[in-house]
Amino acid sequence: MSNIEIFQDITTEDVLLSLEADAEKYTGLYVDMNEAEGRKYVKAQASKITDMLKALDRARIDKSKAYKQSVESAAKSIRDRLEKANEPYSLLIDEYKLERKKVLDAENARKQAIADAEQLELDHELALLMDLQWDSEKDKRAAEKTAEVERIAEEARQELIAQQQRDADYQASIDKSVREEAERLERLRVNDIEHQRVVNNHSVSQLISIGLSADDAKKVVKALAKDIFNHITINY
Repeated sequence: MSNIEIFQDITTEDVLLSLEADAEKYTGLYVDMNEAEGRKYVKAQASKITDMLKALDRARIDKSKAYKQSVESAAKSIRDRLEKANEPYSLLIDEYKLERKKVLDAENARKQAIADAEQLELDHELALLMDLQWDSEKDKRAAEKTAEVERIAEEARQELIAQQQRDADYQASIDKSVREEAERLERLRVNDIEHQRVVNNHSVSQLISIGLSADDAKKVVKALAKDIFNHITINY
């Protein structure tokens, strides 16, 4: 019995391979977590893996009496793979939370600036009421209040502009990385296809050299390429 079979009621090799393959697609990949569909998929994958981890821990305890050391070894192997598969999703969720925090911090700073301006206005009004020279000081105080409010508002506006520029620069960097990674993967895919073609052609030639017809040799190589034999493979 293999390590995976011990926990076949939790997962299978095919399921783990599928989760790992999906996770590999998201490793180092930028996903717009503000887009509902993408965010929903990432959270769903992370939730699925987290639920499997919880079920695995429960099953590990339940099965340990029967399997003992093999259970611990299998559980660790599956946990390592599940945690590895969950890394890109967790990273995307963490990055999304960080971006949301930046937005909330900027909004809080804007609200605080408004509150400070309003408080400053109240302070000025109180000072004016207590000033014996109300009439002569009124225009001066009003001008100072207006100038201060405008200064605070301008600082908030400049900070918003700077934040938008930082966000734009960050997005441009992410887009560049995504493009470069896509180009790299495409080159690898094309090279792999070409390599397989060369190996297959060479294998056909070798089979013909030992007496098989060209058609039979091609059929054998196609079958080997599809990996339908249990104990015979092509080494690419």
